Amino acid sequence: MIEISKIVEIRVKQQESEFQKINSTHLPRGADRLGESKRSTSKLKSDGKLMSLLMPELLGISEESPKWDERLVEYFGSLTVYIQNTLKLEVGHLYSINDPNREEDIKLLQKDNKLINSDESLANYVESNIPYERRILYGRPINSYDYLVHRIALEHGHVANNIKDVDVSPRIRFYLYTDEEKAIQLKEEAESKRNLIKAQSIILSDDTVLSDVLWAYNLVKPNGNADKYKDDEKVIAIDRISKENPSWILSISTDKNLSLKAKIAKYIATGILYQLPGSDVITDGINKDVTLGNQMIDVIRYFKDSSNAQVVNAYEMKYKSLIGKIDK
Repeated sequence: MIEISKIVEIRVKQQESEFQKINSTHLPRGADRLGESKRSTSKLKSDGKLMSLLMPELLGISEESPKWDERLVEYFGSLTVYIQNTLKLEVGHLYSINDPNREEDIKLLQKDNKLINSDESLANYVESNIPYERRILYGRPINSYDYLVHRIALEHGHVANNIKDVDVSPRIRFYLYTDEEKAIQLKEEAESKRNLIKAQSIILSDDTVLSDVLWAYNLVKPNGNADKYKDDEKVIAIDRISKENPSWILSISTDKNLSLKAKIAKYIATGILYQLPGSDVITDGINKDVTLGNQMIDVIRYFKDSSNAQVVNAYEMKYKSLIGKIDK
């Protein structure tokens, strides 16, 4: 017999009310209840082969019992799963080529696959080629109860089948999480971390770039006069920005318009230009009826347009005359 373990977690989608958040230390969150779903249980009960292979162990009676149908209805009607943040389920299979309950299906599989002649070859073939829902035809669940809960969860309207679908419906209160998904998530997180470290290295390796980045961040969030920062303060500031806005650091580290964005931020700091609070809209600092752009890409385009060269040069001249008057 070959055991192929597979762990799936049912996780609670955290949706605490304001009352729960405020009183969390006094009123700890209890277990969340995953009850019967007519859609999921009806689909499972309609699969006679699944019921005959799985349910005798759980019901404690054989399919031939006169109480079978009644017990089946009672069981599914009262089945309730309580989940305290996370519930781990063992949903893997035990494979035996001589399993008497699966003899017919295994022989049909062997008919077209002559190399299936041992427990190991059976396990390898089924795990690689047979959809999860049909593997029970060839392998016995390691834990029948966990397997049933998983099958119910897969069809349950309150359960997302993966973390990416957790917000597709307000009805979703739980989501399934697997080792494979965890590995993918860890890989993505590691790649993001590597990219972020690379971006920080690019910024910190050049004093001009570092200064421009700190100035440019003023266009996103007021960051103060970057020219006043000491070297150590600049490093700390980049680390802080990386934590609060990592996507911005990633993009700005290779932004061809970085120096221009920094210059625009300096112009705003001296009142030459005006940025509407909480907005990307930038106007002339004196005549606010004159809009340079509603988005940064428009403002960049304005500065690069040769037809605006006279105005842009005037901004630069004015900046040089006011450079010592930046808010200290």
